[in-house]
Amino acid sequence: MPGDLTMLVCESLRRETDAALAAPGLEGVRVSTVRAVCAPTPAQRDELCRAVAARVEEHGACCLLGGGCLLGVVLPPSLDRTLLEVRAATCFELLANRGLVEQWVREGAHLLTPGWLARWRQTLDGWGLDRKTAAELFREGSKRLLLLDTGVDDAAPTHLQEMAEYLGLPWEIAPVGLDHYQLQLQVAVRRARATLPGCGDLAALRRRVADNAAIFDFVTRLAGGHDESEVVGRLVELAQALLAPSRILYCAVDGQAVAPAWVYPPRAQPCEDLEREMRALRSDAALTASGRGVLFRVADERETLGLAALDGLAFPRYRERYLDLVRTLARAAGVAVGSARALSRAARAEADQRRAREEMEKGLRAALEDVRALRGLLPICSACKRVRDPEGHWTRIEEYLARRSGPIFTHGVCPDCCSRIYPGYEP
Repeated sequence: MPGDLTMLVCESLRRETDAALAAPGLEGVRVSTVRAVCAPTPAQRDELCRAVAARVEEHGACCLLGGGCLLGVVLPPSLDRTLLEVRAATCFELLANRGLVEQWVREGAHLLTPGWLARWRQTLDGWGLDRKTAAELFREGSKRLLLLDTGVDDAAPTHLQEMAEYLGLPWEIAPVGLDHYQLQLQVAVRRARATLPGCGDLAALRRRVADNAAIFDFVTRLAGGHDESEVVGRLVELAQALLAPSRILYCAVDGQAVAPAWVYPPRAQPCEDLEREMRALRSDAALTASGRGVLFRVADERETLGLAALDGLAFPRYRERYLDLVRTLARAAGVAVGSARALSRAARAEADQRRAREEMEKGLRAALEDVRALRGLLPICSACKRVRDPEGHWTRIEEYLARRSGPIFTHGVCPDCCSRIYPGYEP
């Protein structure tokens, strides 16, 4: 693919963009950056608009990918038709699942990227903040600093620790990798090449617009998905719509455990040979032995999450195109399934903590009741030493204490009683 498209990104995402563009289907894409300005003033936003316009005039077809700082960028009408805008509410949602980002923010985390951290001291100085003021500002809205570690800057954890020590805040690292961002780039590039004038071979690419739009919709709708079964269900629906297979097999993978395969539609007959092929898949995608189906792996950059087989394709002569399509689909599903599992694990951990806290509080309440039961005046018989409980029953003192505070009594004979009962015996 010729270098017919320029990706415009914030300078804080330059390293991630360079690394992510090594993925298949992104060959020939140039990268250009605009200045990183978080929460720009009106004057700074005007400067961003001029910078983006200058890049478009210089490079031609461009795709602007960014977060909230770029939301107000407006181009002259003469240039607007050569720019495709793909924007998220924040740049963090380009790097990680929206549901995770929202959960981290709810928990009081101040999110950081490696690119921003590399210039954190200069940024605070530019804001005119001394150490005391900066610490007060960050502590007012945050409980901890959280680095979304994409793996492109080995110095990022060191920068994080330095900033955390400077502000007096705890810190944490979330290893998000590049999967999510790479998927955003792939979808953006496909959309740009299929819609911008003068960008790639439009005659060859227009037939893919509907497919790409469907995949983009899949990614958008499941960006904050919490349920893995919902993600897999949407994956099956989309595969059915795009490739029209007669049968779909899918099995979830969790570490070394591979779940039993299930077949869609439910009336379709299982196929042991096809399932063996699917379980033996080692690449990201491949044709089946019959040539009438495709196999693909649902995975993120760390692990395999599922295996799928689409058999009986409606138009097997397009199988090479189908392979390219399922690779993109698999990456989208991998990001969505991985995020759904992470959210599910976080929810289970939160539930476990809540149950443990409730059990502890229950135990403390019971202990407090026991203590209260042993306080105050305790009626005791001056003759037999039995005590009267709140219900008016007389019982031996050891039984009374055992029921309320838990000790188990064992009997013996004290020296005074021993000499009286057993004269001449030395214990």
